[in-house]
Amino acid sequence: MKVEAIRAWGRWVAYAGALTAVMALFAYGDLEESSFVANVVAEGHWSLYNYFQSVPALRSVPTAMPPLYYATTAAYLWLLHLLHLDPVPATVALMYRRQVLGHSRGWPVSLGLILLKLPNAAALALGAWGFRRLAAKRDWPRERLMWLWLACPILLVESFMQGQFDIIPPVITAGRV
Repeated sequence: MKVEAIRAWGRWVAYAGALTAVMALFAYGDLEESSFVANVVAEGHWSLYNYFQSVPALRSVPTAMPPLYYATTAAYLWLLHLLHLDPVPATVALMYRRQVLGHSRGWPVSLGLILLKLPNAAALALGAWGFRRLAAKRDWPRERLMWLWLACPILLVESFMQGQFDIIPPVITAGRV
């Protein structure tokens, strides 16, 4: 029993390490642009579309996401600001050069990418818990179902390489079943 517990912890540590590496090494332009726009909201510009039209340097930045996306992401970024962490570039010019936390290379950029994708990791963990619960109700193998969820390639690529929030609907579905 003790050996199996050690193996289980080893699997979790290996998975967390691999997931952190993926979060740190992969960037996607939509994540950076959307986070930049949400950061403007977090700084107090609630009339986002009017503000972007009034500042000539910001007119070229796409604001294609729905307002609720910007509001929820802004709330998360606002909490990071309280901790004096700002993983989003300060200006449009820096955004397109991938300058994060005042740097354009190295571990600060990786840390910034991890911070931007951290809500996705929380959703992944919540989904794993939901699928374990679902398996227990249906008398299915809990560990197998949970690891199938954790290894789902679509969730891993979209959530942790691209930084998209496509993980949220399946988590809600798993919680409701």
